[in-house]
Amino acid sequence: MRILLVTVISLLLAGCFSEEKTGAVDVHLDRDSCEMCRMLISDPRFMAQVRGGPDMKAYKFDDIGDALHWINKKDWKNQASTEIWVADMNSEKSITWLDAKKAFYIDGQMTPMNYGYGALAEQSDKAVTFETMKDTILGKGNNLLCAIPLNGENSEGTHGMEGHTQADHERHMKDPNHKHNPDHNHDSSHDKMGDHK
Repeated sequence: MRILLVTVISLLLAGCFSEEKTGAVDVHLDRDSCEMCRMLISDPRFMAQVRGGPDMKAYKFDDIGDALHWINKKDWKNQASTEIWVADMNSEKSITWLDAKKAFYIDGQMTPMNYGYGALAEQSDKAVTFETMKDTILGKGNNLLCAIPLNGENSEGTHGMEGHTQADHERHMKDPNHKHNPDHNHDSSHDKMGDHK
């Protein structure tokens, strides 16, 4: 009886502390880094997550473009269980996570990695589908910010970006030849909201 009780308690505790195997997870702004480029995630409007692989782990990204290039290298990218989540671009104080494959996308946004797409829950005149957005991003290849292999390529086949710091990102943002608005400041109020779901 004692062994059975210990087993039940152990299972209950494991359930309490184990990560969920579906859905988006919390993102800690200015602390969590993008899985692809290793820069800090600071703009909640364009965050994305991928959940998949053998452990259904959640991976965080600062831009849907980074998420798509990263998952495109994975052999489990087309598995039915694989999930892609994207923040609604209208998210400010509270993050609304959308199923990326069902969301709609507006081009021309100033996104962290310059892929330019923001997600919406509802269709609008200028919005495109996930497949159209994905084909456009993958067709153009990695942008300048993620295409520079500072430390060579890692074992996953994507560029290793360790050492690519926030200061590097800021230099890119201030570059007059860069498409981003140099006056765009990632330290604005919506970047200092703490943890988001």
